[in-house]
Amino acid sequence: MISDFSDVAEDSIYDIYGGANFILDENHIVITANAGFFDITGFGYEIIENDFNFLSLIPDDEVLLFINFFKKRLYDLYNSPKTSEFRVMDREKKEHRIILTAARVPETRRVFFSSLEPRRKLSQFIPPETCDGGIQIPDDNPSSVGNAERQVDQYFHFSYLVEHQPETVFVLIGDVIAYINEAGVHFFGKDNRYDIIGKSPAEFVEDDSKEKILKILQKMKTDTIRHPLEDNITINDGDVTDIEISLVPVIYEGIAGFQYSIRDITSSKKAQEQAALRLNQIGIVNSVLRSASSSFSLPEILENILKITIENFEFQSGWIYLKNTDSSTARLASFSNVPIWFRERYNLVNTREWPYNIIFYAGQPRYIENLVDQPPGIFDIKVMEDLGAISYAGIPIFSENAVVGVLYVAKGDNSRFTTFEKTTLEEIGKETGSIVVKGIVEERFEKEYNEIKDFLGIALKENERIWNTIISQRWTRKDSDTDDLVGRMELIREISPRMDIINNLRVIYEILLAGNPSLKPICLDSVIRSAGYHFADAEIEYDRALYFVFADDNLSYVFINILNIFCANQENVHLKIRHMNEKENITIIIDDLNDSKVIDSIEKVMKIPDGDTLRPANIPLYVTKMLIAAYNGDIDVRNMDNDQVEKRSLVIRLKRFGGG
Repeated sequence: MISDFSDVAEDSIYDIYGGANFILDENHIVITANAGFFDITGFGYEIIENDFNFLSLIPDDEVLLFINFFKKRLYDLYNSPKTSEFRVMDREKKEHRIILTAARVPETRRVFFSSLEPRRKLSQFIPPETCDGGIQIPDDNPSSVGNAERQVDQYFHFSYLVEHQPETVFVLIGDVIAYINEAGVHFFGKDNRYDIIGKSPAEFVEDDSKEKILKILQKMKTDTIRHPLEDNITINDGDVTDIEISLVPVIYEGIAGFQYSIRDITSSKKAQEQAALRLNQIGIVNSVLRSASSSFSLPEILENILKITIENFEFQSGWIYLKNTDSSTARLASFSNVPIWFRERYNLVNTREWPYNIIFYAGQPRYIENLVDQPPGIFDIKVMEDLGAISYAGIPIFSENAVVGVLYVAKGDNSRFTTFEKTTLEEIGKETGSIVVKGIVEERFEKEYNEIKDFLGIALKENERIWNTIISQRWTRKDSDTDDLVGRMELIREISPRMDIINNLRVIYEILLAGNPSLKPICLDSVIRSAGYHFADAEIEYDRALYFVFADDNLSYVFINILNIFCANQENVHLKIRHMNEKENITIIIDDLNDSKVIDSIEKVMKIPDGDTLRPANIPLYVTKMLIAAYNGDIDVRNMDNDQVEKRSLVIRLKRFGGG
């Protein structure tokens, strides 16, 4: 392409080829021209200074055609030279038929024209005979194409712009190529033009494209199809190329032929396809976000994410895991088209174990595709069997670069996930994270608010009962001769259980307000023994355990609450408290020697979800579980004596200070 017209450039471009070359501005005014232009038109150089309009040289019946041709060149995004034939009048109103090749001068509002005046009219053309891949030249035109020496300078009859434009241009005379530009040489994968000239275009494409290219060229000659025409061919290098072909009749070396322009539109078509896919992807992601954002609760948010995702991709099923507060586990929070046995089996997963750690901790999506060369492992086969699926994928749900959950989808009709599916799913995982976290926070706030409201209600009721008891005792004691000490003890026994409830509520309040407590070494022996003093009527067998565990001053409530549960549910309490010293833990085992089934009732209460409405009777065990979890310990009911299968014990495990 020409970007600067210096004096040297004007000499070489305008005059060396002998054609009429000129430049028009956007108003069709002649800006500059060469000697060939003035020879054809008969005007002098002075017209350049008088704003000469080139349209005055075009016959009236072709003015609109020329304006349209000019406008297309001016606004061509690719700025590719095009050739057409027009009639031009000289100063004496004599018409000349000239072939114009035009292209916009880069970075300007001007168009450069290179023109030729054919030496023979199209109506006089007799198609040449072809044989052996060569061209037979009529006897009356010895100067036409026919020998190697003449072929060397054939292309000089085409303008500088055609020769150097980035699109493939070749001239077909008969069925063989008589001229091809430099871009065409590279397009057909050859080193020079003389490997191409004199041969059919079909020789430079793969076998499956030979017949196609010949039909396209022939139909374009006979105007049976519209052009420019889009199609694809396979060049000899094996690459499938999308092309746009256009055609104009030309006179080349005195012989009528057809000039073909081939534009490689592979990249632009791919860009268009990518743009369309991106728009589709944005539409899917936005539909998921709109649906999730309009939801009022976390279950509804997750349900809508699954619903929209499955509908857009026609997946078989989907499910979502959310991290629990301890971060080491995740719960099945939402699902769609998932069997019951799958939900029961995979309801709770360990995020630190394979393969969940790959997604939760590494933040990497995981695609399991049942392929011949990549068979899934045993774990994934089991998951797919439980789902009745062929493949499935896990997509991390991000919030501030942290994984808060995982979106799973399963396919039942295709083993592979397409690139579009993968990129869209991963974007859904990134974009929905903040909405999911918002739902989690709102749900947690609502849960804690309801718990505090329940706790406050319980505390007010118990406080009212305490005062009613005191007032009742004072009223009864007014005229009674009962010993004051006995009366005080009776009052304490009545008030004590209610005071324990209020104290437990205080512990809950402290944990909710301050979060995890600051742990320090606490003597286990002193805590258990002091707790036992509260229950003088209970028979407790206990061996001294001079060990320290990590806890805080509220550790005493763990054992006070447990002993309170036993005393509240049976008259004659007989317990045995023993311990086991492990490497990092101290295990406290509480056996009910009366076999009163209190331990079984404790186990039932422990299975009640924390979010359920609390009752005063459940608060001691609720606080016990909360404190032990804060101490990084655990509590459960199990058989600690293998020789007594039916014997069940309450087992508490705490972190030992100085363990290991």
